[in-house]
This record gives sequence, structure tokens and C-alpha cells, in this order.
Amino acid sequence: NPADSCAQVNMQHGNIYLACGHYNGNTWEDCCGSQYMLDGTLVKGPSQYPLKAYRVTQNGSIMSITN
Repeated sequence: NPADSCAQVNMQHGNIYLACGHYNGNTWEDCCGSQYMLDGTLVKGPSQYPLKAYRVTQNGSIMSITN
């Protein structure tokens, strides 16, 4: 749920997947238990959907993100 205050997906240190949660200092705080491959494919839920893909381009110091 993108409106949720815990709607962050980050890479956990030492792991090769993305997870729903965030770091509080050096401590990982899991929010929903969902895990994703680096390409956004859902590994385990409760989420039912993969991550949405965005196109990212960089031109010098300008980064553009589009869907």
C-alpha cells in the first residue's frame, strides 16, 4: 500500500533481495514480511503483486524517473 507509512522497499545488508521495511540506525525494521528479487519479482508475501518497474535515465547530474 503506497500510502502506508511503512511503504518502503529496501535492500537488507548482506542479502540479495529487497524487503518491505527500513533501517532504524543499524537495526532492520520489517514492515510487512514481503520479499522481492532485484528485478521486482515477488519471492514471498503477504504482498500479491510484484514491484512496479520504472525507467531511470541519467544525463550528467540530472536523473529522470518515468513509468
